[in-house]
Amino acid sequence: MRERGVGWVRAAPALVSAVRAAKQYLTYVASGPFQYAGFEVFRRAGMYFITTGIRPLGETDGFAFCRTLP
Repeated sequence: MRERGVGWVRAAPALVSAVRAAKQYLTYVASGPFQYAGFEVFRRAGMYFITTGIRPLGETDGFAFCRTLP
């Protein structure tokens, strides 16, 4: 058995690899289709996550903005 995030999978190695690949995309973009798409996205090379601007929300301090999210 291999642990990956929440839960367990026990299967042939090829199936475990397929489940692991699918789970990677579900973890980071599960609600992507439900998010409002109106922010400017900054193109960067070699990054896993995207970076967007918060000025359309009336915010200028990214650190303070992120601290208010939780």
